[in-house]
Amino acid sequence: MFDPTTTALLRAVFDEVCEDVSCYETGARTHVASRILEAATNGDTSPERLKQVGREALTTSRACGGSGRKAGVNFQVTVLKILVSYPDGFALMADLKRDLAILATSGRDWAERTKRLAARVPVLDIFSQGLVERLNGGWRITEKGRGVLEFMEARPAEMRTESAVPATESLDSAQASPDLAARRSGRSQRVQRRRAARERARAKA
Repeated sequence: MFDPTTTALLRAVFDEVCEDVSCYETGARTHVASRILEAATNGDTSPERLKQVGREALTTSRACGGSGRKAGVNFQVTVLKILVSYPDGFALMADLKRDLAILATSGRDWAERTKRLAARVPVLDIFSQGLVERLNGGWRITEKGRGVLEFMEARPAEMRTESAVPATESLDSAQASPDLAARRSGRSQRVQRRRAARERARAKA
């Protein structure tokens, strides 16, 4: 974990690099934050070096259309994880930033975990895909967002079942998974009832 001094340094570097970046450029800001945190996690805490990393990330992000690509996806996974832990899936921006800072300083385990989850849905944009909505000074995870997060967190065996489904289709169908499970459960129960009826018929015969 980072000490308070390092945490303050990271925030100052981020604010300086993104000074002229609109708050609506969430992809670019996400990518910058992710790259700065990654560098610091790897032990690079020189202010000048962190600024250089941040500026390079900003340039790359804008060149790619502001999406932030891989690092941005990792950051967005973290946002989904935070929001789903709140009542109604809603968090004020101040609370969200605080939790992001805590997780960002929690070490490599969290970074590796989000990287694994992000690899399951490499094309992720929480706003354009309707996974998160801006509301009353904060962000809220939608039902579709919850479904996508469940898909990403599915165990390997469950993932193999979904492997034949294209990633984009999986995103759209994630919400339908509870209904699908209910239909499968209903079919299973009907099969069991028919089997029991056959057994009773044999016993009477």
